[in-house]
Amino acid sequence: MGRIVILSSIFIFSIFAQTEEGKISKAEEYYRFGYDYLSHKNYPDAIKNFLKSINEDSSYYNSYIGLGSAYQALGKYDSAEIYLKRAIQLQPGNVIAYKGLAGLYLGTNRYPMAIELYEKGLELDTTNADLYLGLGTVYKDIGELSKADSVFKRGISLNPKDLALRRARAELLLKLEKYEEAVENLVPIVERYPDFLSAREELGDAYFGMKEYDKAISEYTTFLSKKPDAPGVILKLGKVYLKKRRYAEAESLYKKAEELLPEDPIPSLHLSELYLTKGKYGTAERYLKKALEIDPENPSAHILLGDLYKTLGEQNRKARKWKVSKAYYEKASAEYRKVVKDEVYGDYARKGLKWCNQVIKELDKKIWFEGGE
Repeated sequence: MGRIVILSSIFIFSIFAQTEEGKISKAEEYYRFGYDYLSHKNYPDAIKNFLKSINEDSSYYNSYIGLGSAYQALGKYDSAEIYLKRAIQLQPGNVIAYKGLAGLYLGTNRYPMAIELYEKGLELDTTNADLYLGLGTVYKDIGELSKADSVFKRGISLNPKDLALRRARAELLLKLEKYEEAVENLVPIVERYPDFLSAREELGDAYFGMKEYDKAISEYTTFLSKKPDAPGVILKLGKVYLKKRRYAEAESLYKKAEELLPEDPIPSLHLSELYLTKGKYGTAERYLKKALEIDPENPSAHILLGDLYKTLGEQNRKARKWKVSKAYYEKASAEYRKVVKDEVYGDYARKGLKWCNQVIKELDKKIWFEGGE
């Protein structure tokens, strides 16, 4: 099941209807009880009271919205759908139920139905930020990134202060590698909410993509001042230092990440990259083998190990150490061969394997005619 978009309390009116005498109706009274239970995530009791509310008044719109929200939170999507559709029938000009039902369809991966509902909602309220957010998210999820960006951009033009839309567009722009535009959308969020750490991390990612390494360092460092044991950001900061050739700082961060993630191969892969950059091939090999001890099928480790052996093979070939060179190229071939069917690295591995096999044939001739090491 896909991501579930729970109806938030903003979908439920907080202005409670009253009778002519100034007293609330029974339907409203039960609705209030249900709303309170819903806000405290007591969904069964919320449902009981919402049902009592519509038993008192079958046209009480807010209780249908509440039932949709509560049933969705419990994973009872069919029931949620029934009550949200009933709410639309009761008030077809009210966008609240359209948002809710579209969100339900989005959360359960029924994308065409979600698109239809979001678009109907926008016909009723052409400036509604939540509807643009939902519709753009649908297009992003189904891979229509250009349409998603167009929807988010339109929503922001109509709601320039809506930070949720800006954040959604920034995430998309990062994926599209449009880093400068991502920065434009993330800066207002971080300025308004300095402790919004995930947005600050994304701002660091955007600066890294722009090769604004000092600004990336600033964002990642600020993040870590608030949350010092976040291994993902520690690794990202280490990567920036590696780019700036500040190897000691990168090494220190990678080793901290290794302590935080002892059963994860990623820190070892980063350390191997660092040592490869520094030409410390023995240390790099040790960390790559450690990564493979943790995850024997890790394609990145096999590729990097293959590259390492190929580099050592080439060094020895230039030194006319034919047998030593051949041994390294054979080891490189063995590593590439393990990854040839990988969806991401397969093409690279096949090219590496082909090159190694060609060089091995040439080396066999050298060994036959010249001998040597």
